[in-house]
Amino acid sequence: MSWAAMHVGNGKKLIKLHSISKCPGLLDPNRLKKQFDTRNKFEHCFKTNYDGAMFDESDEVGLGVVVRNSEGQVLVALSEKIKKPPLVVALELLAARRAAVLVSETGFQQSCFEGDSEVVVKSLRGSGLEKSAVGHILKDTVYC
Repeated sequence: MSWAAMHVGNGKKLIKLHSISKCPGLLDPNRLKKQFDTRNKFEHCFKTNYDGAMFDESDEVGLGVVVRNSEGQVLVALSEKIKKPPLVVALELLAARRAAVLVSETGFQQSCFEGDSEVVVKSLRGSGLEKSAVGHILKDTVYC
């Protein structure tokens, strides 16, 4: 069984995911280690940050994922351009989904996930968006 703790950007813990194992040098490592240690009391897990970025003059958006070890060292990073979804919340959900898929593909299932959209994090926890226009992305992220 795998586990993950979900945090929003301010460090507030919002979710623990169980059994995600079935899911198909940027900053100073010392500073990251301190943040990692104060937010998470886990010795043997990875920290996975994800985010989406919109570009005003483009029909494309960017997805970004970074996986770090407990020392703050980058183990894997991904950036990907995709077609712009109709809603910002869809972009953030797609970034979370890509993070879940990446940790599965690379073997870092024991990850603590962190994103900056509180709406998305709460929805992944099961409170909101299930019956919205992006509910299918939410379900795909949680049950992939």
